[in-house]
Amino acid sequence: MNCPICNFAEITEHISACPQCKSDLEAIHLSLKMGRKSRFITIFSIVASALAIIFLAFLVMGFINKGDLTKKNNSGMTEEEILAIKGDLENVRAVNNDLQITNSELLLKISTLEKASVKKEQTYVVKEGESLFVIARKILGNGYKYFDIARDNNITDPDKLKTGQTLIIYY
Repeated sequence: MNCPICNFAEITEHISACPQCKSDLEAIHLSLKMGRKSRFITIFSIVASALAIIFLAFLVMGFINKGDLTKKNNSGMTEEEILAIKGDLENVRAVNNDLQITNSELLLKISTLEKASVKKEQTYVVKEGESLFVIARKILGNGYKYFDIARDNNITDPDKLKTGQTLIIYY
């Protein structure tokens, strides 16, 4: 990875400050780790969705409706086959419920990790002519992180920043 401030190359995730410009890189390393965790959640969500689709397919095919089972039975399906299908359906429901619970637990853990990952806090007084973009670039090294500053300070319109306004910046 390269330093976002001075573009110094060969920075590993174990280096907390740029050797050239001394910029704090902890927030950047943390955002890269969070990106990897979000990929895991995406894959997990896809698997849970696939199981839900299988469950819905059983519903559409009419295996839950008792009247449909009777029709199938009259057309040659044995009671054992019907019971096997019901058992499979119950297993799919159980797996789906387990996945939904696990998904909720993982989302809670990620939320806790995000809150625990905030290591430093800084107050900043807005100077005349400054925008959130300029402040984010100055403090966080990336002007596009102004969204985070706005969110953390409950600023709904980033264009209405006032000179002398005190901001809390987490990094």
